[in-house]
Parts: sequence; structure tokens; C-alpha cells
Amino acid sequence: MKKLIFSFSIILTAFLSTQSFSNEKTVSVKYKIYGKAKVTDGDTIVIKQWYPIEKIYKNHKVRLFGIDAPEKKQICKDKNNKDYNCGIVATKALRNFVGNQNVLCIFDNWDIYKRVLGICGIADNLDGKDVFMYLNGYMVSNGYAVAYTKYSKKFQKNEDFAKKYKRGVWQGEFDMPWEWRRKNK
Repeated sequence: MKKLIFSFSIILTAFLSTQSFSNEKTVSVKYKIYGKAKVTDGDTIVIKQWYPIEKIYKNHKVRLFGIDAPEKKQICKDKNNKDYNCGIVATKALRNFVGNQNVLCIFDNWDIYKRVLGICGIADNLDGKDVFMYLNGYMVSNGYAVAYTKYSKKFQKNEDFAKKYKRGVWQGEFDMPWEWRRKNK
């Protein structure tokens, strides 16, 4: 019985850490993209979507809305004050979470680099129930990215969760990704 309760609590924590804890309206379902995703970094994916009428595939670059992940060359400090490449860790975490599954992104806007600004997720089955697990929420709740509150507060509670439990970058010291970019690019 203890093992069952422990397993259930791990599954519940994993599920909750993928959700957005905010009801803030940020992205409408005006457009959607669905297909295999290639992860390029901790907050960007490329979705290859099939268009049956034209009989072609199109690649869509998607920036995960409301979050900002460390850059690939960004170094953070862990709980033992040791350097680690938090940008590569974030990229690998997103790649592992997505795996080989199809990704659905909803969006209504593009950024200045012509990337889709999307809230994206994967379908999964937990305890016999179909669920939609958000990539954006997963990355922030696990400390692989931070809430990008300059643009939205949708993932602020996910960040609060990661801070409280010292997940990912919150276990040690780091520069916010936008600060690191300003200093290093």
C-alpha cells in the first residue's frame, strides 16, 4: 500500500508540474500546429506539420510562450556551488520530455523573429485518463526555465513551485536568461 501511495504521489507531482497554475488568458486557440517536434533549445522547438491538401510538410519554429530558458552556453551554479551548463541541461530536459511524440501548439501571434509564440503540449495517459501535459509548465515547474513575466504571468505559480522545492536552476545561483543574453551577446 505504501508503495502504491508513493507511486501515485510521484505521478501526481509529475502531472501537476506540467500544468499552468494560472487562469490568465494569454494565448487563444486562433491557430494550431501539430506534428513531430525537434527541440532546438530549452524554450524553442521546430514542428514538422503535414499539410494533406498541398501534400507537403512545413517546418514551424515555435518559441514556448511565457517562459525563458537558459542559453546553450550559459553556466549556472548547482547546490554545491559547482558550475554546470544549465542551457544544455534545459535543452536535454525538453528533448527527453517530448521524446518522439507529436506536439500540439496553440497560438495567436508571432515574435519579432517570425517564430510562433505557442503554448504547447503532448497527450499522455495517466491512471487511465487522457491528459494534456504542457511543455511550458513542465520546463518552469522543474526549474529548467523561468517565467517570462515581462510578457505574461501565466507561469509565475509554476516558478514559485520550482523555487520552493529548489528544482533546476533554483537549487543554486544563476543569471536570468535575459540578463545573461544582455551581458554575453
